[in-house]
Amino acid sequence: MTARKTGGLSGLLALVGCGSPTEQVPCASEILSTIAPIDGATNVWIRTQIDAQILPVDADATIVVTDASGAVVPGTLSRSGAHITWTASAPLTAGAAYNWHVGGWECEAEKTSDFSFTTGSLGTAPVDITTVTDKVYRWPLAEATFARPNGMGEVLSDNLERDLLIQVTGSDAPTFNVIGAVSTTRDETGVQDMCSAHIPFLESANYSGNPYYELSADELPIDVSGSVVTITDMTMTGAFDESLNAIVGVTLAGIIDTRPLSGVVGEGTGNPGEACELFGNTYGMECIECVAPMEPGPYCLDLYAFGYTLTATEAPDLVERTSEEIAADPACATTP
Repeated sequence: MTARKTGGLSGLLALVGCGSPTEQVPCASEILSTIAPIDGATNVWIRTQIDAQILPVDADATIVVTDASGAVVPGTLSRSGAHITWTASAPLTAGAAYNWHVGGWECEAEKTSDFSFTTGSLGTAPVDITTVTDKVYRWPLAEATFARPNGMGEVLSDNLERDLLIQVTGSDAPTFNVIGAVSTTRDETGVQDMCSAHIPFLESANYSGNPYYELSADELPIDVSGSVVTITDMTMTGAFDESLNAIVGVTLAGIIDTRPLSGVVGEGTGNPGEACELFGNTYGMECIECVAPMEPGPYCLDLYAFGYTLTATEAPDLVERTSEEIAADPACATTP
């Protein structure tokens, strides 16, 4: 049986075997998704992570990656609920073939456990970061693969009305400064909404691995159907392509507070843990305790998304907009 992907939040998986007492009961476990990257993928980012989801949760499952010669590629494993994630100890080789095997799980001998991919060369040539300060990049949050939590991509795709925008405002090697904002609409224009506060990235991005960079923020607020959902301890990584017209291989990691999503994906019962329970029950994700600056409570989930490409737009430069400025701007007054 080949690996298959799950659907939305509504369907729980019943992974049970059946048969008469004299029949061999089929193996019940399943690799639900080979998400990062899909089997046979080409032009894969050299810093990709590899992620598989197995239900029921199997604590003995592992991932081993080998190159074309059969040599094992050094890396580390992490676990989050049903997910097993492999991270290479160093960037992979561009234009190379790799195989990966999910081992140690209950159905290893009976079901598909071997996958492959080939890396590409995007984002490997150093760039002059001082030449990108006039570019506003569109960050379509919903257009990625969410390895954790599964189903988050569908939630965002169905309920996000605007994109995020980022712009490099200056550089001092090996760092550069960034400003963020939200767009007026969810399209390719990249025009800033002047009635929403800008997003201050307080820490400079590190691009000592030029063209690769890492950008962090304490909080990243996003508007999901009118509810502000906060991602804390956010890390964004990627690389500028040689043309500087795109940022490729972009990943997003952090901790997401699911309480504001309860009214979006839940039944509106008022239970703050409704969304977290849906993600947990459906996909085996384990809810964790939220920490400051979020309110305490066991309603947070580990988040990791990959596969973003941020494209340069022709929009005007982003500007800082504070809550006080917006409140004093007649153009931002709400209609009674």
